[in-house]
Order: sequence, then C-alpha cells, then structure tokens
Amino acid sequence: MNGLNTLLILFSAMVLIAAFRTLLAAEQSDPEQMLPFVQRAVIGATVAGAAGFVGGMLGIGGGFIISPLLMWIGYRTKEAAATTAYIVTVSSFSGFFGHVSHMAIDPWLLALTVLAVIMASLAGSWFMANRAKPNWVKWFYGILLILVAGKMVGPLLF
Repeated sequence: MNGLNTLLILFSAMVLIAAFRTLLAAEQSDPEQMLPFVQRAVIGATVAGAAGFVGGMLGIGGGFIISPLLMWIGYRTKEAAATTAYIVTVSSFSGFFGHVSHMAIDPWLLALTVLAVIMASLAGSWFMANRAKPNWVKWFYGILLILVAGKMVGPLLF
C-alpha cells in the first residue's frame, strides 16, 4: 500500500466518524448552548487543521468535516451548514485561483458554470432557511458523508 492510499483510508475513516456522529445526533434537538470559547477554539483548530492538511494533500476539500465539527461544538444545524458553505466558497476560490494560471479555461463554460452555481446556491439557501428541518439536514449530511467515504476507498478495494 502506498502513502496516498494510506492517506485516503485515514481521511475516509475521519469522514465515516463524522458521518456516524452526525447520524447519531440526527434526532437530537439543536443545542441550547455552545461549548466555551476556548474549547471551541482548540477542538475547531485541531480538527479543521487536520482535515485541511490531509484534504490539501489529497486534493479534496475538508469542508465536509467542518459541518459535523461545528454541530459537535454547539452550533445549530442550519448555522453549521451556512458556515460550512462559506468556508467551502473561500476554499474553492483559493483552489481555483491557484490552478487558473496553469490551464486554459473556456470563458463560456466558466460563465455557464458560475451562473449555475449562483442559481443553485440561491435555491439551496432559500430551501435551508425556509423549508428544511434540522434533522433532515443531519440525515442528509450523514448519508452524504458515508457516500463520500465510499467513493474515496471504493477504487482501492475494487
């Protein structure tokens, strides 16, 4: 087993832990209080730093680890989802700008993709704010994380 495969397996294990943690919390109500600031800062920096480091080495974002982490330290489900969306946006832009100088981009494809992302983001934000229930979000997110972990290790197994 080479080093990349080992990293993929370890990262997948982190994703599965986050998935099962999210699914276990799906039927629980949102917390009334957050952890104290110092605990949030230490836990958040440690887990987010590890997820970002490993995700950066693998070329995948660690954003899907952040949402379960935020819920774990006391953020409400919808706040965690919105914060994660913001983090992923910043991370995606930095990755995009890092790669754009090394490649040719079709301006029409870029414009179409940006338009689709903006429209889907607006629709998703509206749905999250007006229709989605916290337990739906947790169930969806937990299942999505399991699928992500499966996609990462599936090629290694077959």
